[in-house]
Amino acid sequence: MVVAADVLRHGYHRQAFPRCQARILPVSAICDATHSAGIASKQNAPKGFSGGEEGVSPLPRRIALPGKPGCATLRSVHEAADTIKTWLPPGEMMGGILPWEWAGGVSPEGEGSMVAFADDLPEGKSHAVAGSPLCFAGFRETPFCGMFHSGRAAWECILLGEVRRRESQGLPPLRRVLVPRFTCATVWEPLGRIGLPGVPYGVALSLEPLLPEDAGEDDVLLLTDYFGVSGEMVMRVASSFPGLVVVDATMALFSRYGGMRLPAAKWASFYSLRKFAGVPDGGVAVASFEIPLPEAVASSEHRVEPLLRRRDGGAWAALAAGEAAEAELSAPASRMSRLTRRLVQQVDWESIDARRRENYAQLHAALGPINRLTLPETLPHGPFCYPLLSGIPGLRDDLIDRGVALPLLWPEVIENCPAESSENELARSLLPLPLDHRYSSKEMDWLIHLILG
Repeated sequence: MVVAADVLRHGYHRQAFPRCQARILPVSAICDATHSAGIASKQNAPKGFSGGEEGVSPLPRRIALPGKPGCATLRSVHEAADTIKTWLPPGEMMGGILPWEWAGGVSPEGEGSMVAFADDLPEGKSHAVAGSPLCFAGFRETPFCGMFHSGRAAWECILLGEVRRRESQGLPPLRRVLVPRFTCATVWEPLGRIGLPGVPYGVALSLEPLLPEDAGEDDVLLLTDYFGVSGEMVMRVASSFPGLVVVDATMALFSRYGGMRLPAAKWASFYSLRKFAGVPDGGVAVASFEIPLPEAVASSEHRVEPLLRRRDGGAWAALAAGEAAEAELSAPASRMSRLTRRLVQQVDWESIDARRRENYAQLHAALGPINRLTLPETLPHGPFCYPLLSGIPGLRDDLIDRGVALPLLWPEVIENCPAESSENELARSLLPLPLDHRYSSKEMDWLIHLILG
């Protein structure tokens, strides 16, 4: 039997040993990671890693994988290969090894130690990657982390994955999808395409969800990390929900859910890239189950135009092109375009995250006393904006007149919710103050001065 350790040592090609390449399984049970990891061939190994080198782990540490024969951290590739062969019936299952760094975390025994795993995945996995998987901003492309043309496409494929998971396991069909009233109307589009019933639920002024009391394990909860500042609420609510929890993290690109942070067996989250960097499109889906990928690959040709127009002529010059590009994103789900895949690898995501965190802390230190929202003083991850609910009359118009970009988020909420409702007030009165990486502390001081006088 040839195992993945042999693939590493000898550099076998996919054509010669198709069953031994790109065998992937989740590792969220091994370490606090939101992605999965796998091993393909020596040419795809991370820089500086050689399959024949000794690891530095001094002590073996056995770890159980749910539903798998076993997993262990071992001292070397050779020891890992020998361990795998003792676990697996000949010809029935495959096994492999990978470095802890590839599992998305750090080994308890130190850098360089190996993870041995037994793999009983069926033949023909559609997500097996022959080349190098896309990696950026802490995401790693696997069957459990998919790259799409938009956040709503990622949301659609998460729902499809849950439908197929339930069918394959003989579980009852989904009863309903619970959707917050305070959100973008585009989240309803995938439900219509798939044919799933959706039920709206309320959101309090505190951004707390007002869930129905009869929620059950056959329900899906779409739970929004509002503006990237609601992570603690998301974790608290998600940990007690009986069914699948899908976190809308389109405003929380640097937040991670699942694994040890969210111990529930069923979870997923999806992200949007263009809210955080100058890319034409792009979305990411992460889940505790396999995410199906559409056949179609997106083209970003037309969605690049508003970025170029904005660069040369400002926001108003790009308005018409931006609306046309937005309309294109309502198309059925497709994979991330080749252009976007290239662009996201050129972005300094770490700097973007750090600058957003710093700007948030500066704004909150000054504006926290007048903010009706209770927000954390600092955040572990960079948010989308600083949400200010102040009640100061005419503040939005005053800031816009001074050149501050303040979009009215989700105007459809104002149309669809009663005037006295908390969702309507949030949509009308909440100001999403900009704090992205283009702005320094100087611009934040200027913004604070405009608001406080």
